[in-house]
Amino acid sequence: MADNVVIPTTGTGDATPTIAADDIAGVKHQRVKISVGADGSATDLSSANPMPVSGPLTDTQLRATPVPVSGTLGSTGLTDTQLRASAVAVGSVTLAQDSTVSTGNSSAAQSASALGTTSDAAASTTGSVIAQLRRIANLLAGTLGISGTVTANLGTIAGVATAVKQAAFGIAGTPSADVYTVQGSASGTPLNVSGSFSAAGTTDLNASGTLAATGNVAITTLNGMSTCDVDINGSIAGMTVVAEATIDGTNWFSVFRGYDATVTGTGANWGAGSQYGVAGRYTVNVAGFSGFRVRVSSYTSGSTTITLRASAATGPIGITLPLPVGSNIIGALVADQTVNLSRIGGTATDVNSGNKSAGTQRIVLATDQPNLTTPLNVAIGGALAAGTNVIGKVGIDQTTPGTTNLVALAANQSVNQVQVGGTAVAVNSGVLSAGVQRVTLATDQVNLTTPLNVSNKTATTGGMTTHSLVSAASTNGTSVKASAGQVYLMAVSNANAAARYFKLYNKASAPTVGTDTPVWRMMIPAGGGFTINAADLGLVFGTGIAYAITTGAADSDTGAVAASEILVNLGYA
Repeated sequence: MADNVVIPTTGTGDATPTIAADDIAGVKHQRVKISVGADGSATDLSSANPMPVSGPLTDTQLRATPVPVSGTLGSTGLTDTQLRASAVAVGSVTLAQDSTVSTGNSSAAQSASALGTTSDAAASTTGSVIAQLRRIANLLAGTLGISGTVTANLGTIAGVATAVKQAAFGIAGTPSADVYTVQGSASGTPLNVSGSFSAAGTTDLNASGTLAATGNVAITTLNGMSTCDVDINGSIAGMTVVAEATIDGTNWFSVFRGYDATVTGTGANWGAGSQYGVAGRYTVNVAGFSGFRVRVSSYTSGSTTITLRASAATGPIGITLPLPVGSNIIGALVADQTVNLSRIGGTATDVNSGNKSAGTQRIVLATDQPNLTTPLNVAIGGALAAGTNVIGKVGIDQTTPGTTNLVALAANQSVNQVQVGGTAVAVNSGVLSAGVQRVTLATDQVNLTTPLNVSNKTATTGGMTTHSLVSAASTNGTSVKASAGQVYLMAVSNANAAARYFKLYNKASAPTVGTDTPVWRMMIPAGGGFTINAADLGLVFGTGIAYAITTGAADSDTGAVAASEILVNLGYA
């Protein structure tokens, strides 16, 4: 076998002996054979040499549990072979009628009397069954335990019209030919009936619980109740809560969540589907279901207390389908009844004066609308259409007081415009005023015969931005401006006995001295300096303004100057 163990050769014995084993959960268990025998001998167990057992089984041990029986029990009972062979479990046993039992059998008659049977034929048949059961019990010398279904074949009872009789429950009386009467004895002993009968309950059923995870609160047996009130107390924003019902106690399915008693307004009370959106009180129709529950099907956070109360009362009824087209009247208003119209199209209507909103009603003025006591303010917001219509009137030759003749302006007629935007137009030369019109010179403006006088004007704002530096013991790579700009003034001096070099870079950050290429290079004389004034135009730097100071003129030079030997002053914008 695959679990056997092979022992390596130890020098003597078999080369590779194999030991039988069984691997159970990773542990090897050795397989062994059982042998029995007296001291000094051993014989393997087999069918010819079984395991010896001391002492016989007691009567109690033999009869502790029912013995499964198979076959047909006839008038002679089970055979010796059937009783002593191994038991065969079969689903049913048929008890045939014992023809040898006579009507006058005292045991049968006593048994029939004990059952309250009043028919001799019935007593005879019943006695036959009892006799056979007694015979079986006698054969087994004790009580017979039978598993499965036992069918009593009573056969045809002489003197009656049918072969199968039904029991009639009621008071004592004379039975008919086709009925067995089950009743008490002559002394009036009542008949004991085992079991119970149930009808629709009259007592409300209750269930409650607090859920902080997936789970449910249920009434598993509704017992005919028709409605169930559901009270959900606590936030359910972090969980999915649904209504479910069952008709077999095993399979649950989603049902309509019910009427929301906490919502005011038509339609909103009914919602849709089985899921509860918010905590509140609901009434669910559970008629026809055997059980109802409210279940948390998914959970993220929160805790809610759910209380159920089922009753036989009828709950509210909702109409979920649209009303059919027709002339039927659902409700009616009496003549001259006053209606308070507060909403149109689901939106609250605006009343009284105020700004327009979604609830303001759109109206159309009648064509014969009389003049308003307070005129409306009307503004013309669009351009006038082209045409020959006359807008406005000009009074001329008023021969009749109160009348004005219409006059149209002729083509190319001159108009004296004295105001623009309500301000008098300034004309001829003069100083700046509100009436002076703003103009733009054409791009191809010709030279003026009299040049315009342009001069610098002092001011407290605007002008150049200044930058100043005292050198450190380095190449002093410096970013002056991190965007496009212009340099208008440079004043640089050198206190060293040797020349130094000032280099400008078109860069938005400090230069990498020795790597970046400068766009302007100036030598700073030994013990001297230089000044550049470009205030009229300026030096343009499209990316940024940066500089460095070195001891050599080459772009690749990285020689550092001494501390405080170079002074730099810039004016830029």
